[in-house]
Amino acid sequence: MPRNLYNIKFYIIFVYYKVSLNKLIIIFALTVVSVTLLTQAALAVSLGVSPHSLQFDLKDGVFQKNITIINNGNDPSGYTLYTDNEYAGWICISPSAFELSSGMTKEVSVSCIPPESASGNISLRIYAIAEPAGSDLGIGAGIRIPVTIVTGKNMDQSRISIYTSFSQHIMNYF
Repeated sequence: MPRNLYNIKFYIIFVYYKVSLNKLIIIFALTVVSVTLLTQAALAVSLGVSPHSLQFDLKDGVFQKNITIINNGNDPSGYTLYTDNEYAGWICISPSAFELSSGMTKEVSVSCIPPESASGNISLRIYAIAEPAGSDLGIGAGIRIPVTIVTGKNMDQSRISIYTSFSQHIMNYF
């Protein structure tokens, strides 16, 4: 093969890889810019909650409490509050979704109505999530609010003996 043909072949391969390298550089640059913008959107969201935990003492007739949601950020944010699926029928949060401007607060009512069969102290969580207003990116900030429900009833004795028997069986296994 003539020497010129090798040069042309080398030049074509070089041009192909150079174009591919340029594409990679562009993709990398777009990725860096996208991640930076998404991170800045997430950093613009700030969330405060007061009080930091709740306790419902049902034996004293406490079935409702208020929590305050605070927008500590510089931009409007959308807020969503919910609880664990297992306790969704026990806890009523109103309002459960709303928007707040920068520096604003919102009182949220939390009601607790456990079933008659509930006994002992029950622990669960309420989740408060903040996202930039009008954003569908799913990026934001969140806080878990511990909730304790004191029913005033002792646990069923048959349950205790089953748990004790099961625990002893497990301990004997190891």
